[in-house]
Amino acid sequence: MADQTEAPADTADASEAPVVVEAAVDLAAETAKWKELSRKHEKAAKQLESRLKEFEDKDKTETERLSERATLAEKQAAENAQALARYRVAVDKSLPTELVDRLRGDTEDELSEDADRLLALLKPSGPHRFGDVDLGVRQTPPAPGGDERATARSLFQSGT
Repeated sequence: MADQTEAPADTADASEAPVVVEAAVDLAAETAKWKELSRKHEKAAKQLESRLKEFEDKDKTETERLSERATLAEKQAAENAQALARYRVAVDKSLPTELVDRLRGDTEDELSEDADRLLALLKPSGPHRFGDVDLGVRQTPPAPGGDERATARSLFQSGT
């Protein structure tokens, strides 16, 4: 603000108020200077604010991206753990590898029970018969001399 000084008061006339003398300052030039600085700093503040928003959005996007990657990695880890459990049960139960994907259950105990059920279905319960026909393993009686090669030749020889 402007400098203000108090003029010395006459001791003779004490009833008069003190006179304020202002220093000669060009108020219009001073006002224009401060307005210009204010506009300059407001413009810089707006630029900084927009850059801050860009960085916040960039960080937010990066955080979301990392969160998605973490979720995907956890999901894959759970799937791999489940597959490992199925293979362990299959090896323990001597289940054919073609049937490993057919095992159902969330725990190794449930998988083991399912493997037992699959194996029970796969085990032959003896020769299956359809009417008079034996569908089991057919055995050919050996040749009278006990020679298995001679028996095979007699079975597979054509009429020549």
